[in-house]
Amino acid sequence: MKNKLINITIFLIIIDIFFYVPLIQLEFAVFNKVIITNLMIKIIILLFIVVIGIGNKKIIIKEKLEKKIYLILLELFLILPILSFCNNSNFIIDFFNILGQNYFYFIFAYFFIVNRDKIDFDKIIKIVFFIGVLNAIICFFQYKNDSILYPYLYYSDGTTIFNSIIFYSGTHTSRSVGMCTSGYECGIVLSFSIVYCMFQIFNKEKKIKAPWVLAIVVLGFAIYTTKTRNIYLLILYILLFLLIYRIIFLKKIRNIIAKKMPIFLVIIFILIFMLHSSAIASYKGKELFSLYTLMVRFDEWRGALKDFSNYPINTFFGFAKSQVNGIITDNVYIDTTYTLGIVGLFIIVNYYITLSTGLYRYIEKNKYILFQYAFTSSIFIIGSVNLISLPFGLLAVAIPSALYLKEVDKTKESVL
Repeated sequence: MKNKLINITIFLIIIDIFFYVPLIQLEFAVFNKVIITNLMIKIIILLFIVVIGIGNKKIIIKEKLEKKIYLILLELFLILPILSFCNNSNFIIDFFNILGQNYFYFIFAYFFIVNRDKIDFDKIIKIVFFIGVLNAIICFFQYKNDSILYPYLYYSDGTTIFNSIIFYSGTHTSRSVGMCTSGYECGIVLSFSIVYCMFQIFNKEKKIKAPWVLAIVVLGFAIYTTKTRNIYLLILYILLFLLIYRIIFLKKIRNIIAKKMPIFLVIIFILIFMLHSSAIASYKGKELFSLYTLMVRFDEWRGALKDFSNYPINTFFGFAKSQVNGIITDNVYIDTTYTLGIVGLFIIVNYYITLSTGLYRYIEKNKYILFQYAFTSSIFIIGSVNLISLPFGLLAVAIPSALYLKEVDKTKESVL
């Protein structure tokens, strides 16, 4: 019975993250409105996870990562509701919106960690890969027709289903979104699929490499059609990390550079933000790699930091609101500070660091971990220019958390 509940929960997670747009289109076509909302699916998932958790035997927490996931859940289900009640009039709605949009992947992480011995992660990763290929095919047709092709673009209240679907470059063109609500989310799935292909190419047990190379070409073109700068940054980071790891043969030097690289890049980015060069700020072009929109975000972040200085208590504990002052911050560090305060930011970033360093310890023992680490460790630099969406949270945090602890379990079993 418990295994069935686990499989149903995994199925609902896949529907919620990867197939919600097709589900909306189907609902509009049949009922002319959305009946099963994104929030409803998440509440059902949460109920299933609670029921499965009740059925578990006494949980013995041994690893740091396990302790920290419970600390995050305490922050999300105790501190956040209290903050939401104190700061917001519609605190129940605001609480579930913040939880569902920004932090639900930690609930997924808890689910995968607790049930890691009963879940086939290889199967889940393969499913995500095929979903990535399906998205790539849809992206090709969206690019060819310069349209996202979906007939229903708005909810009944007039709000848009899709985010940032128009890219301006002289004349406006449509971003490819695949089966997602934005090019960014689609690009995350495509990027993860490329990482999986890289693993297959470098896997010595795989004799035939050509199909995986072809898949990378197809997925790479699909990423181009999303016209999303942050996804290009993600792919560039992954390639740079793998290149550094491969070309540096001295293990000690390689480990120092590879382990510190994610944080080092964030420090560089912060320095750029602090300098805010007038030469860069004066650049007003609107090409794809224009720095103008980045400068706009820099100004928004400066405004957010000023807001923090005006409310020191809230800065410490949070405002229980997402996206500072209603503007698009696109920075997980500033947004988390605004929502959960410096305390919440420390807890969450500490979890990222523990997960990344934990994965790195098993790079030599499990070749897939090398490629997973390249994807997971990108969370630090991507968090500087965007929020952690649910697809990214699932693929870079939730699943890797369980994979890391499974490696820990194997090591303990081999010692015994």
